[in-house]
Amino acid sequence: MSYIDVDENGQIRRVRCKRCRATLQVYARDAQTPPQVRKLPDGTRIHEQAYRLCPTPAYTEVVLEIEEADGRRSLHITPMCRACARVLTDADADDLFRRDIAQWRVEGAQRPDQAAFLAAQAGRRARRIVTEA
Repeated sequence: MSYIDVDENGQIRRVRCKRCRATLQVYARDAQTPPQVRKLPDGTRIHEQAYRLCPTPAYTEVVLEIEEADGRRSLHITPMCRACARVLTDADADDLFRRDIAQWRVEGAQRPDQAAFLAAQAGRRARRIVTEA
């Protein structure tokens, strides 16, 4: 089950927590960017407003330590809600990483250049939570 909701044009509209499905980010008007007015050569005025994925108060990121197939370690950052991040166990880390890989596969199906990247993820394992950002 995807934790990213997209519209018919492929635009991300909502990001949800992988555990409880709480809303983490929504596509909304960017309150930090003031509206702009453009004037076309024929005098028509175009009012523009910036939109972006805006985090909700529940949004946080957790950092997972990943064991690579060759034994090296790397980090993986993934979003989730603050409530779930507080009770997340080491046993949950690999499941979160697998859900991110599944989402990448959905997104990568539309991009042939992602095939090698996705294939390389198979040997990776998330071992533990490093920190909550």
